[in-house]
Amino acid sequence: RQATRPVTRYNFRKPNRVSKDQVRMLHSINETFARLYSASLTTLLRGLVEVELKSVEQVTYGEFIMSLSPPTCLVIFNMDPLKGAAAVETNADILFRFIDRLLGGSGLLPVRLREFTEVEQVLIERLAVRAMMDLQQAWQHAGTFGFRVAHLETNPQFVQLTAPSEVVIVVTFDVKIGEDAGQMMLVFPHLLLEPVMPKLNTHRYFATSQRAVSPQEGEGLRENIMRLGLTVRGILAEVPITIRDLLDLKPGMILPLGQSATAPAIVEFEGVPRCSGRPGTANRKKAVRLLSAIPKGEIIR
Repeated sequence: RQATRPVTRYNFRKPNRVSKDQVRMLHSINETFARLYSASLTTLLRGLVEVELKSVEQVTYGEFIMSLSPPTCLVIFNMDPLKGAAAVETNADILFRFIDRLLGGSGLLPVRLREFTEVEQVLIERLAVRAMMDLQQAWQHAGTFGFRVAHLETNPQFVQLTAPSEVVIVVTFDVKIGEDAGQMMLVFPHLLLEPVMPKLNTHRYFATSQRAVSPQEGEGLRENIMRLGLTVRGILAEVPITIRDLLDLKPGMILPLGQSATAPAIVEFEGVPRCSGRPGTANRKKAVRLLSAIPKGEIIR
């Protein structure tokens, strides 16, 4: 009598092509990308942008396309020498806010969703090129790949990364700028990543992650850090005042500061007092000459 074999559930509509170990490695790679891209967007947009990994899922390509709603803009990119293409899709509301920041706006005004203009698509491609650089760095433990933007497409129906029934790996990120949040998705066809999947295992990842940082990588990290913006503020004085007195203020009134007019100003970096300074002008513009550093932890009164 033949022994009964255990039955394993299998969904032919959603085949499980990627092992749990490989999903964990993809999760680690994309967490690294999220950190790098957060710093890059913060620098490009001159304001804090947070990118956080949400999930790594396997779905059919047809299901992914059906989940997209207009207006949308898919950035198609390659991973040389792998054959095929992948895509990145970002929530339109967040993209319009990014574009407003790139054009000098605040990125906080209400957004009216519409199709992207050619100029706006050029700006989106600029953001995508920065993402390609960060993706290349995040994937370096799995191999050396040339991430390169191929083209942009505003109609998802015209994008055929793979057959509708084929499996794609969808990596979803939460993106936050100011008080607004949206999603960004990376879409990798399984056929594209199939040659590199054997390298995505725990042993290989942690063995390579301990390697020494090359001079080129160290210099690249230094350049990224040096581009980060800081808010510098010179405080001449702080005067406590009630709401009633504030409403009664009129032009010509004098507010006593409670200190000498020659007293040094306090210079803050990202809200932290770090230097004392002397207010003045330079090239007909208001300026502060730094006098001395304030020791870390010292309380300024």
